[in-house]
Amino acid sequence: MRLAAYQCRALTGDIAANLHRLDRIACAASAAEADALVVPELYLTGYCLGDRMSEFAMSPDAAALQEVSAIARRHAVALVVGYPELRAGSVYNTAALWDRSGALLSRYRKINLFGDEEKRLFRPGDATETTAIAGMSVGMLICYDVECPAAARSLADDGVQVILAPTANMLPYRAAAITAPRARALESGAALVYANYTGDEGPLTYTGLSVIVGADGEDRARAGDQGEALLIAEV
Repeated sequence: MRLAAYQCRALTGDIAANLHRLDRIACAASAAEADALVVPELYLTGYCLGDRMSEFAMSPDAAALQEVSAIARRHAVALVVGYPELRAGSVYNTAALWDRSGALLSRYRKINLFGDEEKRLFRPGDATETTAIAGMSVGMLICYDVECPAAARSLADDGVQVILAPTANMLPYRAAAITAPRARALESGAALVYANYTGDEGPLTYTGLSVIVGADGEDRARAGDQGEALLIAEV
């Protein structure tokens, strides 16, 4: 399986710009023959919306999500894209997986919310789920979930071979971006894609260090602390 992870700056609140950039990167990932592309946490809106998060929360028929489906279909590449999801009156930190035909395969709501701010803005999810792309079993986690061994273990128990993880890891937690993806991959026996932001967003400075890790816990491709990067690796 050939996987892609995109590291970029957050464009806070600019959904149109984020979709335009996604189209460009999906084209590049497809040209590199990637089966799936993962972008950072809450990619469509940016992470640091604060009290505006509920204003940007999307229902399942949101135009932005329809456009993500169209991008996946146009470039024939599966996409993992995060956004604030509005469901039954609550807002979730959600990542969804579209296959190369643009069909929605899976939706994961972040279970392990990080810090008081996330717990204030979002309701936690309560389940992981699995699906298949390119003949391999895959599941999703989001950022801090990767630092919680039980989350990856749940996916491993379900036979997942690849974990796809949008991320917004910031300073001073640089060590987590290096160590946690490797540890979870080695423990679970599943490859792991960790796509993080770089640069500044509001009060946060992101660590970068996006990575694709093999099931043996070894890096297959790793970005630096700073700068945009499109990682491509086979697992």
